[in-house]
Amino acid sequence: REGIRESENAKMSEVTESSCESSSGTSRVVEPGESNVMMQIIDYTEHFSSDLQGFMEGSGLAGAGFDYNVVAIIGPQSSGKSTLMNLLFQTSFRTMDEASGRYQVTEGVWLGRDPVRPIVVLDLEGTDSRERGEDAITFERKSALFALALAEVLVVNIWTQDVGRFNASNLSLLKTVLELDLQLFVKDQTEFRKTRLLFVLRDHVSTPMEKLKDILTADVEKIWDTITKPTQVELSSVTQFFDLDFVSLPHKVLRPEDFEREAMILRERFRDGRVFHEGYKRGILADGFATFASNIWEIIRTNQDLDLPSQRSIVAIVRCDAISRECTSDASSRIEEIRSRISNEITHVEDLSTLLSGILSEGTERFTERSSKYDQDVVQGKRQDLLEHLRSLCKEVYVQAEEKAEEVAFRTVQDWIRDRLSTPLTWVNFQNDVGIMISESLQKFDSICGPVHAVETFSSRGREKLMKRMSVEVENARIEIYRQSLDDRMETFSLRCRKELGPFFDVLAEDMWQMISSKIVELSKPLKNELDDVMKELGFGLDTEERKLKDVESRLFRVVQEVVKTLIGDASGFTYRLTKFFDQSFRFDDRGVPRSWGPSDDVDAIYLAALESSKKYLKQFAFIEIGEISKPNFTEEDQHRLQAALSTHASAACLDAKRTRDNLSIRAKIPIWLIGLLIVLGWNEIVAVLRNPYLLVALVLLLPVAYLTYSLDLLTPLRPFMASALERARTRGVDLLSQAFESTGSQESGGAATMSSAPSHSSSQDSH
Repeated sequence: REGIRESENAKMSEVTESSCESSSGTSRVVEPGESNVMMQIIDYTEHFSSDLQGFMEGSGLAGAGFDYNVVAIIGPQSSGKSTLMNLLFQTSFRTMDEASGRYQVTEGVWLGRDPVRPIVVLDLEGTDSRERGEDAITFERKSALFALALAEVLVVNIWTQDVGRFNASNLSLLKTVLELDLQLFVKDQTEFRKTRLLFVLRDHVSTPMEKLKDILTADVEKIWDTITKPTQVELSSVTQFFDLDFVSLPHKVLRPEDFEREAMILRERFRDGRVFHEGYKRGILADGFATFASNIWEIIRTNQDLDLPSQRSIVAIVRCDAISRECTSDASSRIEEIRSRISNEITHVEDLSTLLSGILSEGTERFTERSSKYDQDVVQGKRQDLLEHLRSLCKEVYVQAEEKAEEVAFRTVQDWIRDRLSTPLTWVNFQNDVGIMISESLQKFDSICGPVHAVETFSSRGREKLMKRMSVEVENARIEIYRQSLDDRMETFSLRCRKELGPFFDVLAEDMWQMISSKIVELSKPLKNELDDVMKELGFGLDTEERKLKDVESRLFRVVQEVVKTLIGDASGFTYRLTKFFDQSFRFDDRGVPRSWGPSDDVDAIYLAALESSKKYLKQFAFIEIGEISKPNFTEEDQHRLQAALSTHASAACLDAKRTRDNLSIRAKIPIWLIGLLIVLGWNEIVAVLRNPYLLVALVLLLPVAYLTYSLDLLTPLRPFMASALERARTRGVDLLSQAFESTGSQESGGAATMSSAPSHSSSQDSH
């Protein structure tokens, strides 16, 4: 048996080589009228070919949708099944070479197609084969069930002479077909589909066709009555499940022309669709036929229960997944192009939302169109999965473009703010201008990353993020502009305060601080009005404006406090101001004329009044009182030090005044006779001076100076300088006298030594 199979396979290889190429990965579309397109889908060992999908695509059947038909043929081995299929459908199934004997030609299940009409042709291995022997029944049952699950028309090929015989006419196989049909289509009442049983009576000679029909019909009905049926169809007839059709063909050898003619008539019945009916269809799309057939055969081969509805759902899942992958692949390639443009372009990709919307809508529409005829429950679920996946892919590139668009729009805002801050009167019309700028930036962003409209809106939070970033940037700019405006006005206010408040600190007035407060209110009013205008132009809210005005009040006080402290000075600096105030009160009268102390002046009263005024002056500046705010300006310790310094200075001034007054009193008490006596006694000296021009000139120059010095009491301020000069003169004189004494002493010691040596010399001479 194996030897026969190997020899026949060798003969078959040349015939089927070209047809197999169409299903081996190099699929091609079959042109009308082209034959010799076939493949073995189930081999002798019951292995299902993985190339069926390629065959369906290459033969042009995959795109037929539901508009295709399936025809299968069963019958005894060597009964001319393949020959009949070749005649009816222009296929090229290998036929037996009678010169080589009778043997098995068709092994397993072969598949071909009609080149004119989309008809799938299944050529099943013949029954009662010598090669399979006792194992033939098992495979016959499996192949028959496979054919029933797929075929709308089941051709039963029998010899006319065998009609009326049970085994020869394959009635046993027919019984199997009827049982399997009930197993397939009655389990679920919704799956109530018919199959046409087309009996082709070969080598018909003389027996009337009606007689043959009656015999076969009776045999079929008898078989139907004998098989076990489900309860719901127990009383049904065979015609509820099968349409019986009968055709006879003359002898091919003895009457070849008649045989050819009748075969062509039968071909036309297939070609024009009279053999087929809508109720025969199995509800499998052509592009899912390969998956459905593969799953069906796997279940049959492993002897599992066959559930066609669930298998159709499986096919729908498989095909929807395949369609989804194709849609995703196409979308991914387009998205990658967009991603590349986003990475390469300097600014942004125009019409991004339109592009992504197109990808979403086209992908889902393409999926819907190609999967519309599958199980809608499966289709809807897979469509939603596809939509989510496409949306995820779009979102990735959308976010990438969005981030770039966000940076472009945000940089526009930053550049605008930078330019704005560098212009004068930055705050003027700021709120209106910034609103226009933000609107333009958002329009630019929306033109790039507008909402994607497809099945539903594709949304992102990028716009919200951009608005928040712009709001923060604008708020920072608003605060900076306000700060600059406030600083400028505070500086101007400080300068005006220094100028306007200075005179208030040179006088003693009980209402000084009230006057200063009024002046500050007067000076600050324009500032507050200007700042109010600034805040309105900047777009601050009422709450913010009220809070800012409170801050302005606080800062105004700080500025005034700094100005006051600067004008008053610290404790050490205020000492000069305090002593100056005392001197102004003590040394000058109410008219500002310097006092000329006379014998009648009450120095003590003037001193006490000036001292009391100075103490009030000190007390006046001990606290800073502006409006309702009062803060200490000097500490208790500082005040004690200032009072001590004032007392010291005032005491010295008082003593000087008294000394001057006393000197004038002494001069006023000199008698006139004493003056006359001085003139008489000093007349010679007066004449000597008048006669000496040098002394006269010196006297003329010195007398006015001496008079002015005395009358203006300039000796008091000059006394320290004169004392210092006299001290230096005294020190210098002492040094000169010391040097003179030392020089004189050394000369005297030298002379004494000379005198002592002279007597010694004379005495020695006397001895001689």
